[in-house]
Amino acid sequence: MGLSVKWATMNVGATSPEEFGDYFSWGETSPKNGAYNWENYEHRMTGDSFNNVTFKKYVINVQGGDNKKRLEYSDDAARVNWGKGWRIPTSDEFRDLINNCVEEWVMINGIYGFQLTSRATGNSIFLPASGICGNPKNQQNKESYVREVGQKGYYWSSDLYSSIGGYGQYASCVEIDSAAVISMPSERMVIRDGKIVSEQYTSISKYKQIGTSYYGRYYGLSIRPVIE
Repeated sequence: MGLSVKWATMNVGATSPEEFGDYFSWGETSPKNGAYNWENYEHRMTGDSFNNVTFKKYVINVQGGDNKKRLEYSDDAARVNWGKGWRIPTSDEFRDLINNCVEEWVMINGIYGFQLTSRATGNSIFLPASGICGNPKNQQNKESYVREVGQKGYYWSSDLYSSIGGYGQYASCVEIDSAAVISMPSERMVIRDGKIVSEQYTSISKYKQIGTSYYGRYYGLSIRPVIE
C-alpha cells in the first residue's frame, strides 16, 4: 500500500478478505460467548453503565489512574491471535490509510464493504461491512446480537478516545457507512408571485463514507491488523 505500516488482507478470525471474522471488546483478546456489555467486560472493576463504570486498566483523567491510552500487546487481539509483529492499528495509522487511499463501496462474493486503493501503489484492501455486536441499553442481560451487517462496519484502533472527556469509557475506531446522511439549513432563490425571493429549506444529502469515530469499550467490533 506504500503507507506507514502494512495492512492485513483480512480481519482477525476470518479466512478470506470478505469474511467478517470475530468481534472483540476493546482490550480483550477473545470473542465472547455471552453478552457484550459492561458486566462482562474484562477490564471493568465496578458499575454497569457509562455513568458509573470503573476500570482496572486504561484509566484516564482520574487521580490514581494508570493514564494508559494505548493498548499493551498483552491486551492486543491482533498480537495475541496472530503472533509477533501483528497488532491493532493506531488512530493515526487509520487516518494515514483513509487519507492516502481512494475508497469505493463494493460487493465481493455477496458481501458489501469499502475497498481502499492506495494512491501510491494501486494495491487495495477490503473492509467488509461487518456491523457491530452489543446489547441495546434496555437489554443488558439478554444475549448480544450483531446489527447493521451489510450497512456499516466498525474497526477498533489501539487508542482510547479522550476528546469528549470521561475517564476511559470510549475507544477510537473507524466506521464505514453505506448511507450516511447530512441535514443542514440552506438557502435558495425561488420565483413567487412574479418576484424572486429567498427561501430557507433543509438540505439532506446521502453518501457513503469512511471515517474515525469512537464507541464504548465493551462493544464487539472487528479488528484489521497491521505490521511494520
